[in-house]
Amino acid sequence: MKLKLLFTITAVLSWINGILFIFFPRLSVTILGGQLGAAGMINALYHGVFAFGWGILLWVARTFKNEEDQRAVAFSIGATLILSSLAGLYGFFSHTYNAFIWSFISIDAILAALFLKMAFKHGARLP
Repeated sequence: MKLKLLFTITAVLSWINGILFIFFPRLSVTILGGQLGAAGMINALYHGVFAFGWGILLWVARTFKNEEDQRAVAFSIGATLILSSLAGLYGFFSHTYNAFIWSFISIDAILAALFLKMAFKHGARLP
């Protein structure tokens, strides 16, 4: 898979995720089995904003001419997705989220592996 295609797919997924959490935060959280009080509503909105912004970053990074710049973005995204997977695992095992969170954990883990593979392609080092 080419890095440009991976950036494009992940950008679109991030925009969808962001829009859902911005415009439908209660639905987005309750599907996962979470409770949404005042603080949870703010956190859900921030999650949506950051996911949408992440999509913009990925969309712009598709056009970077410098391969080192693309690899640096790929590494950052991969590391963030690993942390997101770990947060999802914590949410599940602490009984904050229901089993539906496994779909997010799986997608995040697969994307993290792909991004990190691209970041270190051919033994490359980060700048």
